[in-house]
Amino acid sequence: MVSKAAIPATAAAILAIAGLPEAMAQIAPHRAAYTLEMADTGSRRLSGAEGRMLFLWDRSCEGWVTEQHITVTLAGPEGDLLETESHYETFETLAGDRMTFRSEFVLNGETDEIAEGEAEMGADGGTVRYSQPRQGEADLPAEAIFPSFHTLELMERAAAGERFFTALVFDGSDATGLSEVTAVISGELEPWAEDDNPLLRHPGWRVALAFFDASQQGAEPTSEITIDLLENGVVRAMEINYGDFVLEGTLSALEELERVEC
Repeated sequence: MVSKAAIPATAAAILAIAGLPEAMAQIAPHRAAYTLEMADTGSRRLSGAEGRMLFLWDRSCEGWVTEQHITVTLAGPEGDLLETESHYETFETLAGDRMTFRSEFVLNGETDEIAEGEAEMGADGGTVRYSQPRQGEADLPAEAIFPSFHTLELMERAAAGERFFTALVFDGSDATGLSEVTAVISGELEPWAEDDNPLLRHPGWRVALAFFDASQQGAEPTSEITIDLLENGVVRAMEINYGDFVLEGTLSALEELERVEC
């Protein structure tokens, strides 16, 4: 979930079907909305930040569909405002071997960065073919996996009682799209048993995710996210640490989508 991904990728296509049946079966296709508010700032350059995130995780007979749209307004110390938007959409096959992606970052109403293309993984590695911002190809290492498969693998490991998980994830969210993602699973969450929405009546785990630039060894994380991840794939709450400031995400709307019959 939430954009922002260690298993041998030579077996990734097989594991996506044969090794993760329980996690796949648990996923509830859904659409969620979150209110974002600044929790902390380590910089004098900001006096406030607020926004909204819309997230969708759906499944077709062929694969997983994700959409993530974030709008954030940053306020400077003298009241000047900066409007940012990020839009991210993917489709991944159930086998975990192919992915299409589109990512766009908008600054004050103008597109500042865009990435679009498709990626394919094979037994010896993978290839990314970009159509934007320019046409071209890049290689992927054999251990790379895609975001939905990463989330499924994370949930499977959490259910098995593991507390640490590191993976190399290609998500296409920028010009490189490749991150080393370290997950620390700190504990189990009780379901909200009395909640009106049945999607929240599930247990889960608190997971801290640190994203590192895969091209820079020993560097500080580019971003850190802590999520309350339920066993059905719903994120109940989140905290996004950008370094200079922290945003807390509070769930404001949650809708279950119709499950496909294949």
